[in-house]
Amino acid sequence: MGIWARITGRLGRDDLAKEIWRRVRALGLEGTLDLADLRIDLGERRHISLQNIWAEYQRGRSRAERRALIDHFTASIVETEEPTPATFDEARPFLRPVVRERAYYESVLLRVPPGLSPQPAVQSLGAHLTVAVALDRPSSMMEVWYQHLDGWKVTLDEALDEAKKNLGRASHSRWPETAPGVFASPFGDSYDAARAALPHVIGALPVRGDPVALVLSRNHLFVTGADDPAGIAALAHLGKMAAELPRAMSAFPVRWTDSAWEPLELPLAEPFRALHYEWTYRNYEEQRAALERRGEGVRVAPFRVFKNEDGRLHSLTTWLAGEPNLLPRADAVHVTRPDAPHDSPIVPWERFVAILGRSLVAEPDRQLELWRTPAEPAPEILAELLAAAVGKATPSAPT
Repeated sequence: MGIWARITGRLGRDDLAKEIWRRVRALGLEGTLDLADLRIDLGERRHISLQNIWAEYQRGRSRAERRALIDHFTASIVETEEPTPATFDEARPFLRPVVRERAYYESVLLRVPPGLSPQPAVQSLGAHLTVAVALDRPSSMMEVWYQHLDGWKVTLDEALDEAKKNLGRASHSRWPETAPGVFASPFGDSYDAARAALPHVIGALPVRGDPVALVLSRNHLFVTGADDPAGIAALAHLGKMAAELPRAMSAFPVRWTDSAWEPLELPLAEPFRALHYEWTYRNYEEQRAALERRGEGVRVAPFRVFKNEDGRLHSLTTWLAGEPNLLPRADAVHVTRPDAPHDSPIVPWERFVAILGRSLVAEPDRQLELWRTPAEPAPEILAELLAAAVGKATPSAPT
């Protein structure tokens, strides 16, 4: 620990990880600390990410608050080492639903060490949202995966049914209006987001039209109505705070229709345009780093956001010909060739996909679309790309 850390009580990234690791070892747990990936490995199948505690720690306003975060996090690690209930009947009272975005599980699975094949027990709620089951404990929640369900001899549907009943019994508080027509989940129990999986709770809110929700973190859920333009604008304003929240989720609004959440479509979603680009960039960059660490011999292309002369945002990715690429979906693709740097077209995404056809392969079942390219465009493909180009120079004002 450096002198400044001793004076301020604020640890750096690596020192925080080492302090947590010191406490964990002092409590009798064995394993390894991975500073590069900011992770503690307790055996082959127990991996604890320190990314969230690091983000929360940086936002701590006082020495006491930061110390309490470390204490709570260490207690939660020890707690999750306790044996899981042996039977479903033992687990039943402690089950709760948890709502996360699909990108969370994509990132988790990218960090799993080679050779392991964990299976998160997750169902889609529609759009980018998923619902899973957790065991609620005093200092932590432990997510239930398929190996637990198999041991209890129950299906995911059965476990979710019990979890939703349990949470429903604790969901009768009045939702305050944070702005006219915008209602905030009032519970503060780490399961506010999970109320998005309870249609009877969301449907009881007095909104105008179909419910429109913004799930910002496990403690932040806001709901307005699809027929309330002022309410939707207020949601977009609330969405701007997501980047400052610990364990934040993408600020993508969703609309309840019949039996699932769906993406809020334009023009209603126009106030969220900038947030959509910002969170898509954040999510891609996080997964890009994890994909590159896996070292599969494929270039992982960046997702970049630019502002046009008229002030509108648009996104761009780059296919570097000469090797296979994983491309994120963007508004346009810049095709670059080392042998012809001045003849590199920028092609709208839809035309790019249509021209490459079957040689462009989508990675299956992802919130964040990734497309695998061939190493080189065939001559006839390159000719079509050049003909479809809307420009040949990368914009120069990234946001």
